[in-house]
Amino acid sequence: MLKTECPRCKGWVTLPFQTGATEIVCASCSHSMPVKDVHVSAGPFMIYRDVLTGSLIKYKRLLAEAEVEIDGLKKKDALTGNYGVSIKSLSLFIENLKELLDGCRFDPRHPISEAAETEYMLDGRSYKGSLVNVSVTGACLDTKKNSERTRLWSEISVRLAGKDREFLIPGKIMWIGKSSLIGVKFTDVDDDTREFLKSFIIEKSLLLGK
Repeated sequence: MLKTECPRCKGWVTLPFQTGATEIVCASCSHSMPVKDVHVSAGPFMIYRDVLTGSLIKYKRLLAEAEVEIDGLKKKDALTGNYGVSIKSLSLFIENLKELLDGCRFDPRHPISEAAETEYMLDGRSYKGSLVNVSVTGACLDTKKNSERTRLWSEISVRLAGKDREFLIPGKIMWIGKSSLIGVKFTDVDDDTREFLKSFIIEKSLLLGK
C-alpha cells in the first residue's frame, strides 16, 4: 500500500488507490495536506517510492530470480520433504516484493478482500471466473477451467458489480500468467465507469481494509 507522513501529527496516512492524487486528508487529525514523499509498504517492508522506481529493473530481476529459486526448492521438497520452511519464507518474500513493485504503478492493483466470482465475455460467449485484483485501469482474472480459451491481445469484457450498480467494462488481454491467470487492460473507461471503479475498489480492496 502507499503511505505518506502527516506533517502535523506525524502519523502515517494511507493514500487512496490513485497515486496521482494531489491532496489528502489525514484520518487522525483531519489535516489537509499535499501528497508528497510517498512510501510503498508491504508486510514488514517500507521503501520510499522514488528509490523503488529508480531501481525498478533490479527489483524485477530479483523477483524473477526468487521465482526461479522457489520452483527449484519445490522440486527438491517433492523428493525429500526438507524444504517446507524455506519455501514458506521465500513465498512470503515474493508476495511482499510483488506488492512493493505494484506500488510503482500509477494506479496500483488492489487484491480483493474475498473471493469474488465474476463474469467475463470472450469471443461472444460468457464465462465465469474470479477477480484476483483490480485498479481503475485493469484487472487480473482467474479464468479457472476456461484458461485454454484465452489468447493474448484478445478483446474481453469484465462484469463488475458493486453495492447498487454493475458495469460490463471492455478491455484487452495483455498478459497470460501461470495457471489460469490473465491480465486485462480496460480500454474504454468513461467518467461514470471510473467513479464506479473507485467505489468498487474502496468497497472490495484488501489493502484499503488493512
